[in-house]
Amino acid sequence: MITAQKIINLVRRSLHDDNSGSYRWADSVLINYINDALHDLYNRRPEFWLNNNTLVLQDLLEALEGDMTVNLLVSDRTLQGISGFVIYRALSEDDADTENLNRAITYRSQYEELIR
Repeated sequence: MITAQKIINLVRRSLHDDNSGSYRWADSVLINYINDALHDLYNRRPEFWLNNNTLVLQDLLEALEGDMTVNLLVSDRTLQGISGFVIYRALSEDDADTENLNRAITYRSQYEELIR
């Protein structure tokens, strides 16, 4: 199982945004991107979600906003793909920067591999 914190740690390393004194992207922004990835993944590949009758997707996403240690209902094999989606969204914010846009496209392809 993976947590939002695990994804954020991986994303921050890839974005070179790991100086806690001056994060470029706030945790709340990255959590929103994780939620977007989870919604998209759920819609495109619902088989990645574990069967848990007591926790529905909406409950999970609301819990994520308050607690980054909540276990997500996806397996570890989805970590790179979800992280790629989050990095893509973060780098796409600055689409005037050609280098960041090219990096964003590369990370988006990691996510696309997951959902094929």
